[in-house]
Amino acid sequence: MLPVTPCVCLLGWPGAGKTRLLNGLQANQALNLREAPGLVFDVRDDEQGWVVIDARSPIEDKAELTQLMNAGDAIVLMFWQEVTLDQQAWWLEQLKQMAPQKPYATSLYESLSGARIKALLAAPKAALNPGWPELQSFEFSLPKVVLEHLMFVLDSAKQNLAVDFWRVQAVLNTQEYVNPVALEGTRFRWDTFGADKESIPIGQIRIVGRGLNENDITAWLDACHAPAG
Repeated sequence: MLPVTPCVCLLGWPGAGKTRLLNGLQANQALNLREAPGLVFDVRDDEQGWVVIDARSPIEDKAELTQLMNAGDAIVLMFWQEVTLDQQAWWLEQLKQMAPQKPYATSLYESLSGARIKALLAAPKAALNPGWPELQSFEFSLPKVVLEHLMFVLDSAKQNLAVDFWRVQAVLNTQEYVNPVALEGTRFRWDTFGADKESIPIGQIRIVGRGLNENDITAWLDACHAPAG
């Protein structure tokens, strides 16, 4: 009889690195991996749930962090190579306090060692449904923008208008740069970088979150258009 291939569902907040981890582990034929479709607790009875967490941004709300860590049978901390030593120590302390019995792994460059995968697969079923909120999703087309204005508008909406952005993705032509710029946003961070391989078309921005008003967002984005000429 052939051995049964373990089934694993990757779940967690938008932008945590689930797709990156899935792609990084696709070559491992000893695993049957899939990613939960959005912010949902979608672990089947025959699957393990690995909750994927972006370790670059500490989650200060203890209740939210406890809920997140307990959403999986095991935990994978992503982007570990970008985390400072102090932040690494902080995360390890949180794991000790909030999920002392859960196997965990730290992922370097979207990869996991065979030994760490084996340890994660040994986790007993212990995931708890976190009751995550339903998120709104909008997509907009943008001409060339002033990137500085766009970042100011998005950050101001988050800080001052209680708009809860969970995920922002864009590839844009900007006034400041010759080449297209990729924008990645999550609940706690904004990142911009050269768009070397576009996951979405140039001139598109996708926004996922709570408390979003389509008309308000349209007006904010219109104010970021670069001057003609």
